[in-house]
This record gives sequence, structure tokens and C-alpha cells, in this order.
Amino acid sequence: MHLSPLIIGALGLVPIAAAAPSSAPLDTRADCNFDNGANHACWQGTYNLNTNYYTDTPPSGGISEHWFNLSSLNMAPDGVSRPVLAINGSIPGPTIVANWGDTIIVHVTNNLPDQGTSIHFHGLRQKGTNDQDGVPSITQCPITPGKTKTYTFVAHQYGTSWYHSHYGVQAWDGVFGAIQINGPVSAPYDLDLGPLLLSGWTHRTSESIFEDSLKPTSPDHPENPINPDGVNTNNGLINGTNVYNGTGSRFQLNFTQGSSHRLRLINTAINTHFAVSVDNHTIQVIGADFVSIEPFTTDILYIGIGQRYDVIITANQSAIGGDFWFRAETQNICGSMDDISTGNVKAIVRYNTSTTKPGTEPATVGYDSGPNREQSCLDMSSIVKMSPSMKLDVPIDDAGTKSINESVSWSQAFDPTTNIITWQIKQTPYVSDWGNPTLKQITDPNAVFDPEQHIVELTGKDVWVHMLIETDAGTPHPIHLHGHDFLILSQGINAYNNASDVLNLTNPPRRDVAMLPGGHLYIAFLTDNPGAWLLHCHIGWHASQGFAMTLLERRDEIKPAQGVIESECKDWNEFARGHNVSQHDSGI
Repeated sequence: MHLSPLIIGALGLVPIAAAAPSSAPLDTRADCNFDNGANHACWQGTYNLNTNYYTDTPPSGGISEHWFNLSSLNMAPDGVSRPVLAINGSIPGPTIVANWGDTIIVHVTNNLPDQGTSIHFHGLRQKGTNDQDGVPSITQCPITPGKTKTYTFVAHQYGTSWYHSHYGVQAWDGVFGAIQINGPVSAPYDLDLGPLLLSGWTHRTSESIFEDSLKPTSPDHPENPINPDGVNTNNGLINGTNVYNGTGSRFQLNFTQGSSHRLRLINTAINTHFAVSVDNHTIQVIGADFVSIEPFTTDILYIGIGQRYDVIITANQSAIGGDFWFRAETQNICGSMDDISTGNVKAIVRYNTSTTKPGTEPATVGYDSGPNREQSCLDMSSIVKMSPSMKLDVPIDDAGTKSINESVSWSQAFDPTTNIITWQIKQTPYVSDWGNPTLKQITDPNAVFDPEQHIVELTGKDVWVHMLIETDAGTPHPIHLHGHDFLILSQGINAYNNASDVLNLTNPPRRDVAMLPGGHLYIAFLTDNPGAWLLHCHIGWHASQGFAMTLLERRDEIKPAQGVIESECKDWNEFARGHNVSQHDSGI
């Protein structure tokens, strides 16, 4: 079956029926054993792996509350001291742990002296709480220095993700942390070892590198130049630590002989696609982003920027000398972070009966230079079949086709008048105003959006949107959509061809970040979540250079806390004027 793509439109879209509300009230949580693969049922069997979490969320009554204090200080994650931005004095910040259906409350105090900030809860749909999405210039003004903002929302999904600042490139100077939402799983395991955050790291601040990224200083990688002195100090971190030229320390994972271990892998890098493997072990994959999937096994797991995988690794090797490398190898084709970090971003897996001295490193050999190593930054969905456990097909209309409405294609451009690089749609880079966010603008029914905001309005309730995203740039791009999971119907290094590219409409892979090769990414999602939702490349430099657009979904039904937005924007605009703060990027 072939479909012509309906690109950002709602012509001939097919409504989907809402699921019936749950019949059993939630009286107790005692009988819910989350994350036990041997028993998926929770709360008297009402909520389980097959529950449609897009329409039905457990009314858990639980609250997961957190206090974040953002500050600027010096730290040495890999043994080299540099200025960082930290949450509660640590990198990464505290892990948010909640159960499916819990209410999450996060109080964020900005103690940065001269910068605004925000926190975005990556991948969480924010259904009915668009104003809690944490994107300056879209859903809020930046949090003013000295002020506190409280985010409150419900965990409608379960699985693994991360939070990060959406103000400039702050996230990659340290403003990030993990999110763990417990829920049903598709395979049993013995021990949950929690999140493992994989990060790129440099000894220059991301802010200083961003200033250079706007200039065409390198014909090969203009978006990520080396240091002015010609020394590349790129590195990578695992859970906030690593070694560099004999300093620092490796992160250690402690495995129990004969047990199976769940790891929650998160790629938080600004410009690095990782290939993950554990020497002498096989990886069983049970979840992608916030979507539980039918388990599959692999020797190497490729993780794009912003993507997450829940995996199970069984400690089935010999107990004697049982120390092994956990490797997060960089993929050379999609980012220049490999000069130092290829072969260096590693953790040590130690069995509980290991006789190796704690200070020594494993001698095992992995896949970093072998024939099994893939270098094209492919998405796992294009390598193996990833089938969501809770199945969802994409309907088609009676005619079997859909009409093209509008195409979306990004290209990189250099403006000689400003001497900067931008990403553009139809020769216009994306820019949105920190001090006048979209949710503030829509309170005026006569508001006219600037062309550079790249706002596309989606009307119609619970209809399918088919969206074709293309680029002529050869580097793969991780595309992230806020407010939704999307279904991946087609990916390819070629431009989409309706005559030859067959769309996968039967329970296709479903996630919130997917790779756009130097060709096309064809996705579909349901208009079931009114809001102003950002769609952008998750390479940090590219997002700040304008690789983004905003989908304004069911505008008349968006209900932001307008009084809060007005007050916060008043504070921010007064601060910006008094301190000569100027916006120098896309606003996201």
C-alpha cells in the first residue's frame, strides 16, 4: 500500500475512537508490582502492558516532588576543572523517580546570576498541561535569576527519559538529569540498576563553542569547531564521570553473577550518536523512548541524540576475572566529537565475585574497530523490527490515499552579511522571542505570527496527521516532537518517493525521537493534545541555529495558566532590559 503524504494538514484525516474509561477505581497501590516482568498486571489487573496509555492513565494518587537549585560553579567531571552549570551542585542533576500515573512536581530556582533558564521534561506528553513543557519563547518566558518556577504534570507514560534546560545550550553545560517512571515491562529481570546517562563533554563551555558554531570556521564540521589553539578537548561522560589524560575516574556497574540487570540508557549529548555494547554480553532491548516494545537482542545498540532504550543484560560470564567494558563508542559520520572520545567513553562492569583490583581496567576487546561496527548513524528502527507492545495501527481513508498539503524541508545556509550559519525553511531561519512566548501570543485572537516563527496550525480533534520531513544535508539529524509520540512510517537516505517507498502502517515503531537521514523521515501522529508543540533537531547547535518549527494544535482548546505566564514574562522582560540581556539564538 502506498500513500501520498499529507504534510502538516488535516484534509481527509480519519478520527480514532477514544478508549472507554477504566471501570475499576484505584483503592490501593499495594498489589501493583511495577517493573516485574513476571507479573505485568497492576492495581487489580486494571492497568497493564496492553493498556492504551494515550487515553487511559492510572489515577495513582502518588506525588513525586523535587526541588532544583541551578547554580554556576567549577567542577571536574573527567578530572579537568571548568565552569559548569549544575543542579543541586551535581552533574547530572537528581533523578526524578515516579510511578505511572503519579503527579510530578518540580520547583526550579534560578540562581544563575545573568541567565534565564527552564526545564523541559523530554518525551513527557504534557497532556492537558502544555504550559508545563518548559520551552522559553513557546510555552513560557525564561525563569528570571532569583525566581522559582514550579512545574506540575501527570506521568501519562512509563519508561525512561531525561529533563534538560531548553534555554540556549545550557543543557550541555550541566543542566540535565534522568527521569525514571516505573510501569509494566515486556520481559522479566532481576535487578534495576537505574539510568545510565551518556553525554558528550568538552573543556570549553558549550556557550563559547556555540558562538563559534555560527561561523564557517571549518568546511567539514562548521557546527563544532576545535579550540582556538588547535587542540580538540572533546570527551564524553557516563553518569557524569570519565577519565581524560590520566585524570578522573570511570563509572562502575556492579553485576550479580547469574542475574539479569535492567539498564536505562539515555543519550544526552549535544552532537554525538553512540554505539553501545558490553564486551562478551548480549543486550536485550525492551523499550524505546517511552514505548515498551517486544524484546529483541543485539550485540550493538545505536542510540541517537535524545533517544532512550531500556535494556536487560544478564551476567552469564565466568565469575573469575569478571570485569568487562561497557562501551559508548561515537559514530564518526554524525558529529566531530570522536577525536578524543572514540574508545574513551567507557564504564567498567564488575561482577560481584571479581578478583580484579578495583583500580585496574578490563582487558576485554569490544566492537569498536571490528567488522560489526556500523558507522552511518542509523536508527535502530531501520536496522531491526521494533514492535510496540501496545499495538497501534495507522488508519487510511476509503480511497486509500492522502493528498499532499505542504512539504517540510530544512537546509543549512551561510549569511555573508551577518557571517553566521542558520538552518532554514524556505530561506527563513526559525526565531521565537523569549519575552513573548507563543502561549502568550495566542491570548490575542487577532494575533498574527511572524513568518520566522514557522508556526503551522493543526485543526480538527483526534485526526491523524501525516508529516514528511526532508533535508538535503548529508548528516543524520535526530528529530524530536514535543507533546507526542509519533509513528515512523518510512525513513531513508533518499528523498521520499510515493511510487517506491512503502509506508509501514501496521504497528510501526513509535517514539518521540527518530533519525532523519540526509533524505526523509515520514511520521504520523494523532491530534489528541491541544498545545503549542516544538518540532526540532536535537543536535544542540542546530536547534539554536534555527532547525525547528512549532505545531499549534487545536488552538481554541489551549488553556494556559495565563496569569502565571504574564507575571513570569513581566519579571523576565524587566530583568532583560535592566541587564541588557539580548537573545542571540533561535529562542529554543
